[in-house]
Amino acid sequence: MSCSFSPRLRSAAGLVVALTAGVSAQAAVVDLGAAGSFNAFVFGSFSGVNGATQGPLAAGGSVTLSSWAVNANASSNVGGYAMVVGGSFMGGNGSVNGGKSYVGGAVAGNFTQGTVDSGASPVDFTAAASRLKGLSTTVATASKTGSYATQYGGGYFTGTGADVEVFNLSAADFSSAGWFSTANIKQGATVIVNVAGSALQMNGTLNPGQLGSNVLFNFYEASSLSLRSIDASVLAPFAAVSGSNGSLTGTLVASSFQGLGGYGLRQDTFTPVSIITAVPEPGTWALMAGGLLAVAALRRRQRSA
Repeated sequence: MSCSFSPRLRSAAGLVVALTAGVSAQAAVVDLGAAGSFNAFVFGSFSGVNGATQGPLAAGGSVTLSSWAVNANASSNVGGYAMVVGGSFMGGNGSVNGGKSYVGGAVAGNFTQGTVDSGASPVDFTAAASRLKGLSTTVATASKTGSYATQYGGGYFTGTGADVEVFNLSAADFSSAGWFSTANIKQGATVIVNVAGSALQMNGTLNPGQLGSNVLFNFYEASSLSLRSIDASVLAPFAAVSGSNGSLTGTLVASSFQGLGGYGLRQDTFTPVSIITAVPEPGTWALMAGGLLAVAALRRRQRSA
């Protein structure tokens, strides 16, 4: 039995095909902004036991620390602040180094720190959260350059020798690898790794410098994320992040953070870089939806004729 389509159906189908071409490429800048000056920048609460942030710390909610050093290197601060806390602060057996603190709520506990400011916060966490969530969503649309595969219990990053490499990983890719290996990644390249999935656990370890010195992992869907040692900045603005017995080298951006013991955050700055993203042209999605509905309607009419 042969099947033919009416001229109207062919025309509507052609419209949908044409509309799919209405996805344009455009440049976007990956820039953590003010958050990039901090070692850890979270919108909600931050808690840690037996660890440190080598650089400045900012949290929009409460901060609870035990045997913890803030800004341990004391080599930088942000506007004079080594720590910015939007809520209350509770600390024991630790210190804030190389700058003063801002605490929006009550201060309690036994913690060594210098000047503590109150009043208006030096950081607008609401605005920062909105911008960084938007950035994460945009970065997730970056055009992939490299490939990733899992084999023999490990994860293999293979680049193209470009100045900017982009990899896309699934939740299974990220969580199943017990170790990582790299190939054909240019020295000095910027590496961006987009990781899908809502609940993620890292089981492997990214060794220092393994992917390069300017690396960003973008967890654009994660609501929970468990980290081991990772030599990269982490953009996880929707996630409650936890870490234990390991370290992160870069800037951590998260909804909240819990250091479960023996976790250190080492400061390293992610240098802004331009990427190419795929963005639908204005009105494309609405027109495409209308075209698909038209095709479906015409098919129904043809079948009933």
